[in-house]
Amino acid sequence: MSKTSRFLGIDYGKRRVWVARSSEGIAFASVVLSQSEAIERIARIVAEDAIDQIVVGLPVRLDGSESETTHAVRSFAGRLGGRIPEIRIIFWDERLSSAEAESVLREAGRSGESDDAIAAAIILQNYLDSL
Repeated sequence: MSKTSRFLGIDYGKRRVWVARSSEGIAFASVVLSQSEAIERIARIVAEDAIDQIVVGLPVRLDGSESETTHAVRSFAGRLGGRIPEIRIIFWDERLSSAEAESVLREAGRSGESDDAIAAAIILQNYLDSL
């Protein structure tokens, strides 16, 4: 993948799905979706923006084991993959992304704001940095 490749980052939550996008290797928070609309809206974003790959944050415990939430994320990604089978979906360890997002907001003087949108961007940026 090149710097011009387009990626989506997803932070799946119990009620909402936070989406981040990339541009020239930089991730930024994009949109918050309800559970009921997430798969169709993401499929539309993929088509409209010529997305090359989707990075889904995988919530594992600090010891690396999986939880009910991990299984819910895998199920969501499976449904998303069934809707847009031509797009590669990968999982990325999201441990500590929320803590990192809280730190970013605190440093920006924006404590108390939702950190989930920032977490989606952090998950995606960590993946992009690994390439």
